[in-house]
Amino acid sequence: MNKNGIWICVVLLSLSAHSAEKQDYSQWGVNVQHISPGVYTAGVLDPDRTTEIAASGVDAVFNLRFPKESKYEEGPLIEQAGMHYENFPIGGGVPAPDTVARFSRLVSQYENKQVLIHCASGNRVGILWAAHLLDQGLALDEALEQVKSVATRSSSVAAIREYAKKHHAIK
Repeated sequence: MNKNGIWICVVLLSLSAHSAEKQDYSQWGVNVQHISPGVYTAGVLDPDRTTEIAASGVDAVFNLRFPKESKYEEGPLIEQAGMHYENFPIGGGVPAPDTVARFSRLVSQYENKQVLIHCASGNRVGILWAAHLLDQGLALDEALEQVKSVATRSSSVAAIREYAKKHHAIK
């Protein structure tokens, strides 16, 4: 292959990778964000999009809502689409350290895979994900930056700051 052929292959591969990064996941549900490599977050999911979510490469869905918050049974839909489903219900506010530790263990099982973590609006996800990042050693400002599009309520940011203060001696 000559230099032009190699150049064309490089350009096509770059365009292909770029278009994969620009995947439209906004229709999956409320406030869908791609906050970290392999990590999507959202509020309520659209039950008619589970096959699309699975086809995009998501391996597991973690639902932080309590069962009574849902109008439909999400688990069977997620599993029917070929993804693993985990219900990990939490309330709002500052999470307990053992809750964050259990969540971190769950997340670690899906290292190098794609996960979608959701609640009703995305705020509980932002709080829990930021607490997880803090426990992994990330600085508070970096954790807040990573979840700023998810933890949109001032009370969510306050909960993250309180977790950092209580459990990481960060003022």
